[in-house]
Amino acid sequence: MINLGKIQDQLMSSAKYYKPQIKVSINKIYQQLMRSIQSKLLPSLILIIVSFAVSYQSLFNGYFCWDDKSVALAEPFRQLTFNSIRQLLFSFHMGLYHPLTSFSFMIDFQTGHGEAFYFHLTNLIIHSLNTLLLFFLLVRLKINKPISFFVALLFAVHPVHVEAVAWITSRKELLFTFFSLASLLYYLQTLEKGRKNFTFHIVLFFLVMAALLSKVSAVTLPLIFLLIDKYQKGRISLKLILEKTPLLLLCIFFGYLNILAQSDSDILTYGKNYSAIQNLVLGLYSVSRYFFQLIFPVRLSVFYPFPFDPADAIPIKLFIPPLIFLFLVASFTLVKWEEKRGILLGIIFFLVNIIVVVIAGFNRDYIIADRYNYFPSIGIIILISFAARGFATNFRKAYLFLAGIFIFVFGLFSYQTYERIITWRHPELLFTEALNVYHNSDIIMNTLASQKIDAGRFQEAIELLDKALILSPDYVDAYYNRGIANSKMNAMQASISDLSSAVRINPLYTEAYFARGNAFMKLNNLRSALDDFTMVIRLNQNHFGAWQNRAIIKGNLNDFQGALQDIDRAISLNPNFAASYYLKGIALFETGKDGCDDLAKSYSLGYMAAKKALTFYCGQ
Repeated sequence: MINLGKIQDQLMSSAKYYKPQIKVSINKIYQQLMRSIQSKLLPSLILIIVSFAVSYQSLFNGYFCWDDKSVALAEPFRQLTFNSIRQLLFSFHMGLYHPLTSFSFMIDFQTGHGEAFYFHLTNLIIHSLNTLLLFFLLVRLKINKPISFFVALLFAVHPVHVEAVAWITSRKELLFTFFSLASLLYYLQTLEKGRKNFTFHIVLFFLVMAALLSKVSAVTLPLIFLLIDKYQKGRISLKLILEKTPLLLLCIFFGYLNILAQSDSDILTYGKNYSAIQNLVLGLYSVSRYFFQLIFPVRLSVFYPFPFDPADAIPIKLFIPPLIFLFLVASFTLVKWEEKRGILLGIIFFLVNIIVVVIAGFNRDYIIADRYNYFPSIGIIILISFAARGFATNFRKAYLFLAGIFIFVFGLFSYQTYERIITWRHPELLFTEALNVYHNSDIIMNTLASQKIDAGRFQEAIELLDKALILSPDYVDAYYNRGIANSKMNAMQASISDLSSAVRINPLYTEAYFARGNAFMKLNNLRSALDDFTMVIRLNQNHFGAWQNRAIIKGNLNDFQGALQDIDRAISLNPNFAASYYLKGIALFETGKDGCDDLAKSYSLGYMAAKKALTFYCGQ
């Protein structure tokens, strides 16, 4: 008969024996892990590997539908020449001035011949380096290496950073963060050595300039240097302020340049006209939203619409996040740990950088954007690092508790980031997800409709655009996209009506004139088509399609000399388009000249219709 009492006594005895042995083993493993982390080499390798492992799926993503092709693949920057470099240094592009970022796009284009993989690879490399620099920065701030390592890991895998990594055009966020972290590290290193000589000021000046040439958001760096002075020395003297003057003047200059760039492209005019009180509430709400999305990254979206329109009353619920945020900030300031100065450094770092973003955001169509949280999030990382150090110092046996929280959060963030990176590969899925969160966003509807147009689902697109135009009757892009969808369905009169509405609302809408010209061509309304293509050329002298199509119209109207002039311009803009040489060859014969060479060129480039023309005109 089995003696259950005896078995129970044996189990209890074994437990008493093995419990201290297990505890000793855990302690040994922990101590060994800490010793390994004390060497910077191992954690550096792990940080790089984890950054790549969690986000490597971005390497297989394409160009994002919003502006990758007009920014990262901008025509003027596809050639790495002296003239193209001079152009990016001395001109604005799409309301932006970030020549160093544009130069990195040039390098990517030349390296990979325009393949998206190389652009994404550069983004991922810079993100990994930023994670590494953040780790070094935390160590320089006297956070112990284990805590610095674990917190830097959270930065590497944070789901809010997906947009900055997966969206090629967000390169500017990554690049300006890289140079900003490099400048902060250099500044801290020099403070430790106590040698601020002429070389220090020159190197720091050029690091800050590199950050500004990557993105104007680096204008906050002089203030951050003063924050570090306050943290290190406990005070800010007039001498410390005066030594930052050259950097401050540099930042003012770049700020002015970017205001000119945005004014040049009317970017400052497409926001909504909120009152001063509404802007104040929206500003507080935005700051708190940015903060809570770093702590609780839920309901992430590619687009966050404003929570109310200027004509609406301010919803009461908008006051809740700012009040909670202000309560937390006040609580942090009352902390009596030695880490209080470090915690305040993190809070102010975050606030300084996020407030700049929020003020700029008042002129946008979105209340917040994940990519803008990339650099400010370093402030929250600093806060968490000092809080964790204080917790571990005051509660000696807290390391297992902290380790458990870290493992849970790290696993959750890694899974979210991995999945969200893949979602970014499919824009239609990304915007469908956003529409499920924000049901009444006309901008999300319009963007999702454009994806459905690309996929050939024109009726679905029109249904979405109908809803968007009910919400916003003057939404010019919705009229344009509905015009395109109707054209694809051969509803030409409906297409012309929509495109006419688009140019009525925005008389400078180049692509709407071009699309309407194409619709008139299909209806054989050549004079109206000619007028629209002429308007396109007036607005954009480098519009290849307008020169090409106007040449076709002129040919059909028997103006072959005019057609030759237009087609020559089209060829100068795109020398490898086969149909252009075919059109030129035909026009030359119609004017009594020899067009055989152009027809032969067209055929050699793969235009099969040129073969029949060669036989007819040239006997070949």
